[in-house]
Amino acid sequence: MRKPSTYPPAATSDEVLSRFFLNPEHYAAQSEEVVFRAVGRPDIYDDWDFGRLVYRWDGQHIAVRVIMQGGVIICVERLDPSDKRRFAEALEVLWERPSGPI
Repeated sequence: MRKPSTYPPAATSDEVLSRFFLNPEHYAAQSEEVVFRAVGRPDIYDDWDFGRLVYRWDGQHIAVRVIMQGGVIICVERLDPSDKRRFAEALEVLWERPSGPI
């Protein structure tokens, strides 16, 4: 995997974010590298419980939160870009790992 500093900066274009994240085939259960290559790596991320890392991309009209565990995407949510709270409520779940054994 590439070092985080070698990824492009996080995309802020609504078009780029929508084109990538509205198509789960692009990222479902993939590694963070797949996402970072496509839409850049955000400078700010959060470390939740149980080893989950959370990344957020903000455009003007769309915001996306990606929750990862063990370096793999487990959930992608669309957020209100004006809601900057740490645990902002998701407007829509774009993709979520199926429950059950992995």
